[in-house]
Amino acid sequence: AVQSILSQLKDRDSWVRQTATEALVVLALRGDMRIVSALVSQLIDGELCVRQAAVKALGVVVEPGEPEALTMICGHMSHAKADMRLAAVQAYIEVASVRDEIAATTLGHALEDPHPHVRNAVVDGLLRLVVAGNGFVDAAVKT
Repeated sequence: AVQSILSQLKDRDSWVRQTATEALVVLALRGDMRIVSALVSQLIDGELCVRQAAVKALGVVVEPGEPEALTMICGHMSHAKADMRLAAVQAYIEVASVRDEIAATTLGHALEDPHPHVRNAVVDGLLRLVVAGNGFVDAAVKT
């Protein structure tokens, strides 16, 4: 089943590519590098909906604290579209290690986003990370 869905990531229709990208989340085990690689390739798709689905999916599939994934996701946190920034923030929070000061600083910068939904997602995410039992928010607030 996974191979069939992976083949749909190259379909001409963006809706099919988006749906296939979203389906990978259901089938993948966290850390499955074959799926992670496929999702990373979707980050350069010509359609925003496909890239957005890939960013969201990475937040679910990537192992927490994975530095390369955090870097890729972070690159979308400054996208021109608020929906993409929101998806990137949500994925970043899912992948961020609870004791990663760089992640806290990155999220602290996202608190300055012009869109209230993005800022709200950052606050919610920081709260979740604090509840996980650390002083993570201190570094974010100091930025």
